Amino acid sequence: MLLMEKLRYRRPQTPFEELTLGQRVQWLLIRRKLTQTAAAKEVGITQATIANIINGARSPSAETLMKLSRGLVTSPSFIMYGTGFPLSYAEPESDAQAELLQIHKTLNETNQEMLMVFARMLANKPVLSSLKREKIKPYLRPLQDT
Repeated sequence: MLLMEKLRYRRPQTPFEELTLGQRVQWLLIRRKLTQTAAAKEVGITQATIANIINGARSPSAETLMKLSRGLVTSPSFIMYGTGFPLSYAEPESDAQAELLQIHKTLNETNQEMLMVFARMLANKPVLSSLKREKIKPYLRPLQDT
C-alpha cells in the first residue's frame, strides 16, 4: 500500500514518530481536508513553503513551525517529532476561553466532569455516558430539585 493511501486513514498504520516531518504535515492536511494552497492561506505562509516541507526540501524555521502548529491545530512537537496528540493543540481565542480552561485545570476530576456536563447541556450535546452519569448523579440531584 502506498504511503499516501495509508495517510488517508484516520490514523496511519505507521507510528507518527516514524513518519517524516513532511509526512506528518501531509497527514494533517489530509485530516483537515486542506489543499496546500488552502493551508498556506490559513497558516500565513506560501504554498511553496508547505510543498518544500512536505517534500523534505526544507525544515521549518521556528516561526514557520509555530504558524503551522496554530493553523493546523496541533502542537509543534507533533509536527517536529510525532509525539503527543496530533489534533489536541489550540490556543484560546479569547480571555473567556483562557479563563474557562484555567478554571477547568484547577478543579478536581468530579468537578471537571460536572463542568463538562454543564457545557454540553448549554451546547445541546449528549451529556454523559451511563458510567459517568452514575458517578455524578448525586451532585446533579440538587440542581434538578430547583
